[in-house]
Amino acid sequence: MTPTLGYDVFICDPIPQNVAETVPNGDRYMWSPQSTTLIHGDNDAVLVDPPFTTGQVRAIFTSLMDTVIIGSQPECLRTDSGRK
Repeated sequence: MTPTLGYDVFICDPIPQNVAETVPNGDRYMWSPQSTTLIHGDNDAVLVDPPFTTGQVRAIFTSLMDTVIIGSQPECLRTDSGRK
């Protein structure tokens, strides 16, 4: 049997920057939307460019449980953004 390899891309909504100034039209400065990619095979997966905020992590986790890994029980969930 040939192993399968797939991916799913999740887009997180922009989050506001914590600055007092506003853009010329009066809106808050916002970070650009962030994409997070899940690369998955038959037994393993890796999440590339994990999100920044707790809310974004929850949204992606909910989406993963509803679509990609439904019915699966991960042996290990590890988060490491690589940022120190």
